[in-house]
Amino acid sequence: YNIQSSIYGTSGTLVFRVNNNTTTAMTATSAGNVGIGTTIPGSKLQINDTNPTLTIRADDGGVSRKAYIDFYTTFYNYPSDVGARRTSTIVTGFDTGVWGTEFLSFNVGSGSANDAALLPIERMRINGSGYVGIGTSTPTSNLHVVGTANITSNLVIGGDLSTTGTVFVQGGNMFLKAVGGDEGGQLELANAVTNSILAGNVAIDIFRNNIRFFEVGGTNRGAYIN
Repeated sequence: YNIQSSIYGTSGTLVFRVNNNTTTAMTATSAGNVGIGTTIPGSKLQINDTNPTLTIRADDGGVSRKAYIDFYTTFYNYPSDVGARRTSTIVTGFDTGVWGTEFLSFNVGSGSANDAALLPIERMRINGSGYVGIGTSTPTSNLHVVGTANITSNLVIGGDLSTTGTVFVQGGNMFLKAVGGDEGGQLELANAVTNSILAGNVAIDIFRNNIRFFEVGGTNRGAYIN
């Protein structure tokens, strides 16, 4: 191995060469930038390669070891305290066992001091099944949100829409739209308890200030509209 230091005027560059001094492995510039695979790094660490890879690996020999990336920044427009504080952390590891329990979590903020002594709160997680959880660390579907989701553009659903709560339409319309044909979609009305579809002719009446759907000549009651 050979370490070659070259000084050009008032600027200095430290070059690390390998392969009998024929290959530059790493370059440190006078600006404090380090380049691997490049002699002109534009940031504190720049890696150039055909398929550049950065590996963060926990040591062998122990269980439940995780890998962390911490981000420290300073308060916004708060000159009385300019110390760097941990604002977010990316964590990866195995959750409850071996293969299939892998996870990657994004932790942001805590509402209080969260330097080395306090890990920021987990806000989103991707587990080994590819499920994404927001507000939950145990997602059970491709996207699992615990809390309120605000969608300001279109929501396209290619399958069934199921809800255990109430669907509200505020400030807009709900309608069935034909796709690729002249006929519209179908609206099925079912009994909320038995889940049986109202068949035959369906009548509408007013019951306790609600619009009620029910089978003509039958006892099967369907949905109510406030």
